[in-house]
Amino acid sequence: MDDRTALTLVEVDRLVRSGVWGKREVCRYFYGFKKRLWRSADWKRIRARKLGISCGTCGAYGGRVVFVLQHRFQPRTYMTLLSDKLTLYGLAQYHVQILRRAARVERLRKNTGKDRSCEIRATDTHVADEVRGIYAEACLEWVAEWRRYASCVDCVTLCRECAYKEDCCGK
Repeated sequence: MDDRTALTLVEVDRLVRSGVWGKREVCRYFYGFKKRLWRSADWKRIRARKLGISCGTCGAYGGRVVFVLQHRFQPRTYMTLLSDKLTLYGLAQYHVQILRRAARVERLRKNTGKDRSCEIRATDTHVADEVRGIYAEACLEWVAEWRRYASCVDCVTLCRECAYKEDCCGK
């Protein structure tokens, strides 16, 4: 997976939309992405452009004050997004058992070469397909949230003291 270093979030979005990448590949990408994000040339360019000369909270400026970019938006985790989506569609209690049953039947079909779809009720198949669609939808939303976070659209300039207070106390 060394090629993931060259991918941008736009390309990841395209791969997920086309069905080439699923949750597993996106997770692997983000594991490395979060470590690389703050060292990238893009981040340094965005930081130089966005970093102001005064604190957005207390108004401190110049002198020995150290300023940081503070994100006002944090991307949710994939599991949080997935849970929200499944609850929205009313499938939260069914998704695990249906997907397990569908995976077991698919495994039997591959191993024996026989069609075992009779072992899954028609409603289960429909719900399993719907749950897989919701998984993909949550994955796309996850990538979109990371794109928003990495673009620093919701960043403000704060002095270190105000940034610390905001991180610790949420103020």
